[in-house]
Amino acid sequence: MSKEAQHVDITSPENMIRVALLDDHAVVRQGTFELIKREPGFSIVVEASSFSELQSQLSKVEVDILLLDINLPEGNALTHIPELKAKYPAMKILAFTAYAEIQYVRQALQQGANGILNKLLDGPAICQAIQRACDGEEPVFSADMEILLNDYKATEAGLNLTGREQEMLLHVAQGLTNQEIARQLCLSVKTVDSHVASLIKKFNVSNRTQLLAQAYAQKML
Repeated sequence: MSKEAQHVDITSPENMIRVALLDDHAVVRQGTFELIKREPGFSIVVEASSFSELQSQLSKVEVDILLLDINLPEGNALTHIPELKAKYPAMKILAFTAYAEIQYVRQALQQGANGILNKLLDGPAICQAIQRACDGEEPVFSADMEILLNDYKATEAGLNLTGREQEMLLHVAQGLTNQEIARQLCLSVKTVDSHVASLIKKFNVSNRTQLLAQAYAQKML
């Protein structure tokens, strides 16, 4: 038997919210299906284990919202969001992950997701988030993801990096010396020295190595 959807309800009434689920783990798919099935007004009409399988099924049935697992064997599924949005503009997309990490929250939003949920939510919480997204609220987060994003924004605001400082940080992360950065940006070495010194001060560290360590720890790189 193939891994294609084995629990989907293709006869769900039109007033129900039609959900698609992409997850490469059968246990997660089955568990999520059972959780959503218990809630009135929701029906999983597509259940896929790979992006290619999802594409095939989306062409056969109308879907209101997609729960999109992030980490698939073929790669990061978030990169497919722009393609899905272009092809199915009315379909909402919620990233679905067991990893509460700021880089996933940021990337999901950057790629155009309507929100991001933790897979560990119970059925009522998942369906409440689905309902909110379908009602037009966005972005929609599970509580842990919202806390992550708020903490990140607070840290970023506290550091208050200028556009030039953000640019400098990226060049430092590439391993370039101040002299090399100056040449690339057509600036004086003294100006680059000043920007890098400002970064070191704002991050409350003593050198470039510590600067990069802090920037990575705070998910700013």
